[in-house]
Amino acid sequence: MEPALSGTGGRLVSVVLVTWNSAAYLPRCLAGIAAQTWPELEVIAVDNASNDESVAAVETFRGSGVGGRRSEARASDPPPTPDPRRPTPITVIRNPTNAGFARAVNQAVAVARGEFVQLLNPDAFLEPDYIERLVAAFDAAGEDFGAATGTLIRGEGSAIEPTAIIDSKGIRMTRSGRHFDIGQGKPDGEDERGLARMGQTADRGPQTADHRPRTADRSLPEAQDAVQLADAGIDGFESREFPTADRGLRSAVLNEVFGASGAAAMYRRTFIDDVAVDGQFLDEDFFTFREDADVAWRGQLFGWRALHVPGAVAIHVRTVTPERRRDISAAVNMHSVKNRFLLRLKNESLYLALRNAMFEIPRDLVALVAVLTMERTSLPALQWIWRNRRRILAHRREIQRRRRVSGRVLARWFR
Repeated sequence: MEPALSGTGGRLVSVVLVTWNSAAYLPRCLAGIAAQTWPELEVIAVDNASNDESVAAVETFRGSGVGGRRSEARASDPPPTPDPRRPTPITVIRNPTNAGFARAVNQAVAVARGEFVQLLNPDAFLEPDYIERLVAAFDAAGEDFGAATGTLIRGEGSAIEPTAIIDSKGIRMTRSGRHFDIGQGKPDGEDERGLARMGQTADRGPQTADHRPRTADRSLPEAQDAVQLADAGIDGFESREFPTADRGLRSAVLNEVFGASGAAAMYRRTFIDDVAVDGQFLDEDFFTFREDADVAWRGQLFGWRALHVPGAVAIHVRTVTPERRRDISAAVNMHSVKNRFLLRLKNESLYLALRNAMFEIPRDLVALVAVLTMERTSLPALQWIWRNRRRILAHRREIQRRRRVSGRVLARWFR
């Protein structure tokens, strides 16, 4: 079972919201932030030169003086009324041009004051106890866990209405070099590849010179030993009238995953500081797309671990999926091609490259042929990789120099 929820103890969570022509989704997204049961919040919104009313929507939210909500709040409720007793500090950063998602997040992280940083896409809605449950899970799992995600349900429309399928339970890796969101596009429970249940997973293996764990004990803690559990449900939360309460998502153990989807990922500040390279938490070379997989892989190399918290539920309207590639802008597809190679050039060990070669090389050849023939608008991706090869290799050397976990140990995640 998941950990019982408890008091905040004055621990601040920084919510980072990056907007780019996101006005249609923001009323719903901001209502979810305002309804959080965790009262110690600050919001940092970074706008990437939107030409719609995104900034105005955030400024309206800032002017409302909303703060931590009562625990009975429901996701279907209208935006809460101002609560001057506990206002939520809100910082708005406006970029003159579209600086990309990664740089915008780094701008926010630079001014964030929280012990935890909660990333949130503007097309996502957090149910009221989402942040509270992730913080409780971090406390239960221990200091080795630096990233966490809840169960993201696929949403639709500007009202971010839930559907019957899963959007993400975290990131899973494959031997072909691809990464997927766990359970994406399937009903809950149909595809659990990439989930490792807490207390039932073997540790990372022998501690060798290539395996220097962050703490002495690398085994997964049993939930019962980590926290005090409520006798029935999780501190009574199972009886609340959340829209997803009948989906069976709120009564499960914690899971370990490779990484967290950036749509609603929470990170410890200590994780952010530890994995930064050249002062960047998210690698700004990615600009957008796959930067969450990159930081997940880097975190694994540096000895950090990631959680999936089933009872923390969010709704996410995902617009970029493999099956919609033909409908996606040429710029996004170009970054997707660039980043698929950048991800491995920086993070993949020689052992993993050799182990996975028979799966990766055929797929790489397919991608290259497609770029040279059917999707020539992505040719700049290959040119970018060549022009920036020295910086890429410098980042690789730094990451591999600092790694604490070997490719042999991480191989269990690549299936």
